[in-house]
Amino acid sequence: MTNKLMRSSSFKKTTICLFLVIATACVYWQIGRHGTVNADDFYITEEPLLKLLSDPDSNVRYVTTQNLIYVFTNTTAGVWMLFPQMLVGAEHLFFGRDYGIHHLICMALHILNAILVFLIFYRMTHAMWKSAFVAALFALHPLNAEPVAWLVGIRVTLSAFFGLLMVYSYVVYTQKHTAPRFILTITLFACCLASVPMFPTLPFVLLLLDYWPLERIRFSSPSGAGSTGLKKWSPNLDIQDLIYLLVEKAPYIVMLGIASAGMLSCHGLDIIHRYPLDDRILNAILSYPRYISHTLFPVKLAAFYPFPRQFYAWEVGGAALFLIGVTLIALRLATSRPYLIIGWLWFTGMMVPLSGIAQIGTQAMADHYMYLPGIGLYVIITWGISDLASKLPNKTRVLSIGAGLALVALMALTWRQAGYWKDSKTLARHSLAVTEGNYEAYNYLGQALAEEGDYDAAIAAFTKALAIKPDHFKSNFNMAMTLTETGRKKAAIAYYRTALAIYPDHTVAHNNLAGLLVAFDKIDEAIDHYREALRIQPDYYTARHNLASLLMRQKRYQKAIAHYAKLLQSRPNTADLYAGMAIALYQTRQYKRAQQYLNRALTLNPENQKARWLLQLMRQKQ
Repeated sequence: MTNKLMRSSSFKKTTICLFLVIATACVYWQIGRHGTVNADDFYITEEPLLKLLSDPDSNVRYVTTQNLIYVFTNTTAGVWMLFPQMLVGAEHLFFGRDYGIHHLICMALHILNAILVFLIFYRMTHAMWKSAFVAALFALHPLNAEPVAWLVGIRVTLSAFFGLLMVYSYVVYTQKHTAPRFILTITLFACCLASVPMFPTLPFVLLLLDYWPLERIRFSSPSGAGSTGLKKWSPNLDIQDLIYLLVEKAPYIVMLGIASAGMLSCHGLDIIHRYPLDDRILNAILSYPRYISHTLFPVKLAAFYPFPRQFYAWEVGGAALFLIGVTLIALRLATSRPYLIIGWLWFTGMMVPLSGIAQIGTQAMADHYMYLPGIGLYVIITWGISDLASKLPNKTRVLSIGAGLALVALMALTWRQAGYWKDSKTLARHSLAVTEGNYEAYNYLGQALAEEGDYDAAIAAFTKALAIKPDHFKSNFNMAMTLTETGRKKAAIAYYRTALAIYPDHTVAHNNLAGLLVAFDKIDEAIDHYREALRIQPDYYTARHNLASLLMRQKRYQKAIAHYAKLLQSRPNTADLYAGMAIALYQTRQYKRAQQYLNRALTLNPENQKARWLLQLMRQKQ
């Protein structure tokens, strides 16, 4: 009889896992035909090393000491993301720039995460169908379309993969305490942080799970069981158990502290916009109810939610009262229905570092932030509905039909939401349709139109963005680039100046502005901007090359030689650089050295025009 039950349970688990795989693949398979969007995908598409790895004519090896040093020390947007960089590098090595396959790899990670969610809750609660429904909500909810369909979302799904593995490992560890299992759990948390430090409060989630459903935080002996089959506890807390569990979490907290210090020291997003602290706190209070609303009614989801331009007392006050009320109710029912307080604290606690109080980016909120925090709400929904339906005469049938209809509806909504990520124009236009005052969406749309060569429409989009937010750096910058393409250079200069007033350390803006200033013979100012770009980023090849060329035109050969020397250090096999150096040396009457550099230029490229011009000049002088 026992073997038969075990086989039945194993069959049900396998069936549930297969459902998660098939249902998720049906919803997301379309992303295999998607390309890139201009919503931060440039962090992948414009990454120099990834370009080299995906070039079929490149002989760059993936595993080299130089590449490893680069990956271990490089930051993207000021954030250290070791494992996503390694995974994305491997994708480029094997699949090149076939971004459809990259998307499908992200989908595969999402499927694995959904299976992990099921296994975690089933192992903790032994409630198979409730655990399955939580996992299905996670797999098929439209809020999770963003991290799955977004090319850069690989950092979220990979970090969550290690985070969920850590939670599963911890659950196994609680059932049999061994040092290897404890070390494995800590190691997986380190991998989670090294993917992207987006879920730093996971150790506190472990502490929540210690109360329910793991029941490691002991009150007095159980005084009975409620109608839900959950134990009721009297209020006498075992302090020794709690102290032990807190000490047990100490290694996680230490690791978290190190990661937080590293993130704060190198984070580079807050230099574009900084909102006052009181505004950020008010926005965080408003965001929590909005996330809950998007969970229950996921119909107006956008790639970017603009930060509120003003806050109304009634709105903030209502949101605060709602949060306090739900917290008090969950605490009141913590002994009889512990899933309420655990699910609520899971959601609210994991959202704290993502709430915007510590500013990350310019948005008010983001769907991908809910990837793991949303599980807390799914737990409340699942166990809560089961409790509410406990007295229905046909509870199992009603819940089964209701769950089926809910999942079908979610699949339809998620399929539609994932489809909006197929290209930049579709994504931007959808965001504009479901939000108001969305300057970033207008900017995205303008970029997409400019890339297609529809410059007039692009300028109109940027104009709308700047009408909403005149100090938006990206719209000013993109407007300047687009105006330059249409030959309106004077107007472009004005927009570049405005952009640099907002973000003085943007190297490309300095370089582009300098090029325009040269066209109007403002040479000294142009040189100042090139130098500023190089001060900010000494290895900025384009700015240094442009500066060297400008110095040559001004016959400031000695200074040009210094810049060519640095350029050749970074690109030692470039014929044009050797030719430029040879000309500068020749003009300073260093003929012997000039001949050496000229020979090298002609060896690399016998048809190089600069080199052939100098060769002809030198022959005429003989």
